[in-house]
Amino acid sequence: MSTQARRLERNLRLLKWLSIDETLFASAVIIAFELHTVGLSLAQVLLGESIFALTIILVDIPTSVFSDLINRKASFIIAELCLLIGVTGLAFAQNFLWIIGTQIVWGIGVAALSGTDSAMLYDTLKSLKREEEHRAILGKIEGFSLIAIALGQILSGFIGAWDLRFAVKLCILVPVIKLILILFLEEPPRKPHPNAHEPFTHLFRTLRWFGTQRTLVLLVLASMTASLGGKIAVQTFNPYLELVKVPIIYWGFLMAGFNVFGAVIARNAHTIQKRLGSLRSFILIFATEAGGFFLMAKLHPFFFAALLPFAFWSFISFRKIFFSDEINRRTESHRRATTLSVESFGIQLLQMCSLSFLGLYADQAGLPAMYLLLAAVLAVVGVGAGVGLRRAFGLNRT
Repeated sequence: MSTQARRLERNLRLLKWLSIDETLFASAVIIAFELHTVGLSLAQVLLGESIFALTIILVDIPTSVFSDLINRKASFIIAELCLLIGVTGLAFAQNFLWIIGTQIVWGIGVAALSGTDSAMLYDTLKSLKREEEHRAILGKIEGFSLIAIALGQILSGFIGAWDLRFAVKLCILVPVIKLILILFLEEPPRKPHPNAHEPFTHLFRTLRWFGTQRTLVLLVLASMTASLGGKIAVQTFNPYLELVKVPIIYWGFLMAGFNVFGAVIARNAHTIQKRLGSLRSFILIFATEAGGFFLMAKLHPFFFAALLPFAFWSFISFRKIFFSDEINRRTESHRRATTLSVESFGIQLLQMCSLSFLGLYADQAGLPAMYLLLAAVLAVVGVGAGVGLRRAFGLNRT
């Protein structure tokens, strides 16, 4: 094995560690921190998330064009520096405006990483002539990430019960360590880009090409809606546990349990998708989210309803792997990061337009009413997009 091949193999190990979330030590209590320590309302929390989404919309595609045309490793470094600033800002936040500033910097970091991490993995595997292993390896990375966050959630429940702000301050360690790991990434070899010195030409050509790909357009629309459901489930998890009267010390254990099972699903996602086929996998994703929201809306007075978010955590990783693989397999390498960022752009656009409205609706009509609305939207989009994708999935059963 050549030196470059060994370094590329090292990428696979590094990408696993780089998948760990920056909020590791506060992951079970991050919204409670914003609500109770900083003093925000749920509407303000979701408005902050809308501004976060707007930031990604403005920066996502330009940073991915940079990743496609210039250098993926440099994009990683820029992303992690912004995330370090964002985590530090959040740890010392005092008011709503402070949170907004943090969300903007954090959003730039997420945008710089968006598409780049997935493209780096696929390009690395392609250089090693192992691209057929993409689903399996992505599943292992997602599984590792979920196990790590599960351990962090158990710890964050205990730390948060003692001091919510200290839990967030501990998170500063994560981007510091990740910045060091990024330095050891190997840039996968790629053919000279046909538009290497014409970024706008590359962007417009990619967008024009994307618009002609009906299957990709439907996949992105479906991913946007499913991601909105996952976002709401995560952002309202703390208020939901308060609604069903679960003590804060148990929050970490609940989230950890969800993520451990999600890790098992992630590690076996390629096998599950192969057995079910693309269409049934698609149906499973939307049926789980729509059904989960419906049950959370109807069964919330009972303590065991705290287990209902299990449906979302179990299939968040499955959903990510499914859409990433379906889009990657239909996209050429020289426009891969940009195409993946079109998906991310759509996800953030929908969240920007929806989260503030949903937050106000939840404050006025109640959390269960918002869950019912989302269940209906997911059911409609799932059926519509599923019908449109039936032929494409029929041609790609595995």
